[in-house]
Amino acid sequence: MRTHAKAVLYLSLLVGVSCAKDGENPMGPEASSVPASPPRIRSVVVVPSAIARGGTAQVKVDAFDPGGAAVTCSFSAEAGQISIPDPAGGPCVGVYTNDGRPRASDTISIVATSAAKLSATATASVTLTGTDVPTPPPSPPPTPVPSPTLLPPAVTTQPATDITATGATLNATVDGPGASATYHFDYGDGSSYGSSTKEQNVPSGTGAFAVNQSVSGLSCGTVYHYRVVGTNAAGQTAGADRSFITRPCPPTVAVTSSGDCHPACTVTFTAMATNATSVSWSGCASGTGNQATCPVTSLQTITATATAIGPGGTAQASGSARGINTVPRVTCLGNYFFPAGSDQAILYAVDDPDDPASTGTGSATYDGGTVYGAGFRPGGTQNIWEVGIHIGAGHGTVTFTYRDRWRAQAGANCPVSGTE
Repeated sequence: MRTHAKAVLYLSLLVGVSCAKDGENPMGPEASSVPASPPRIRSVVVVPSAIARGGTAQVKVDAFDPGGAAVTCSFSAEAGQISIPDPAGGPCVGVYTNDGRPRASDTISIVATSAAKLSATATASVTLTGTDVPTPPPSPPPTPVPSPTLLPPAVTTQPATDITATGATLNATVDGPGASATYHFDYGDGSSYGSSTKEQNVPSGTGAFAVNQSVSGLSCGTVYHYRVVGTNAAGQTAGADRSFITRPCPPTVAVTSSGDCHPACTVTFTAMATNATSVSWSGCASGTGNQATCPVTSLQTITATATAIGPGGTAQASGSARGINTVPRVTCLGNYFFPAGSDQAILYAVDDPDDPASTGTGSATYDGGTVYGAGFRPGGTQNIWEVGIHIGAGHGTVTFTYRDRWRAQAGANCPVSGTE
């Protein structure tokens, strides 16, 4: 073996190969009928032949198949590894990389294989010189980053807004923090609450998130307590207690009257009010406080209106009454017999619940003689009307009709006989 400038090491082949003269078929003239032969390895070259521990070298194998088929190579080493094929070489060129362990040399084994699955083997040695390439210490495992500890929500109960007599808007802020959370409000007319709103979601972003919910069906003029309650995977947090007062209750009022009555009477109206500081009247009524009166002077309906005023607002209600006219009652006071041809008075009793009998008008007819007139008889009994007639010779009937000033009327007949 010769050594040249590149320190190429020619290795003796471990596989016995018969030699032939140039131009002579080693298989003889009958080669075509002879079974296929394994491939042959002419040489193995390691460049460079000496490397530092942990270094690299190129392994070149000159191998061929006597039948001209393609040959591929595989490599192994005791203290290293070989990539196959070398990107810059062919199927029998590899790159040896030493593992860096302290030793003087390493042996590389080569197996050349033909398409017929026949193979030949060879070995080569590489000298390991110089300072060992230090094996870098293994990287320490990464220090685990502890997961941040999840805390229960941070909540703040805020003042209520939009307060009415029966409702309000409850406000608060809720911070997850950094995790999804839910919230609700506890509320009631005492510090034990007793009612809660529906659970609602809070976005998982960081920072306090403003939330609100409306409540209704509250009692007017009442103190209510409330608080916000936030919940996440770490637990639940209740906010501080706050309170508000619903607006005063609105007043109510209802009006009643003493009822219908005859004309020329007085009706009394009464207001029944709640949550009111004062009551005023309008319409026909005159008065203060919860009662007022109205005079009835006709057959028309009268109306009185009461207005109740309180901290919660105003309310109105009305009552009415009407003048009613009762039909008078007229009665004949006798069955009269007078001398024929005389002038006499026929008497009637008038009963009028609406007015004195003297305030009406009367008229009469007589089918047996002459009527002089009809009029109220003053003095004594205050409901007597008389009709003056001239008596005829026979029998007849005097009819008297009474009409009061409200146009209600009634009448009665008196029989009359003229005598000789």
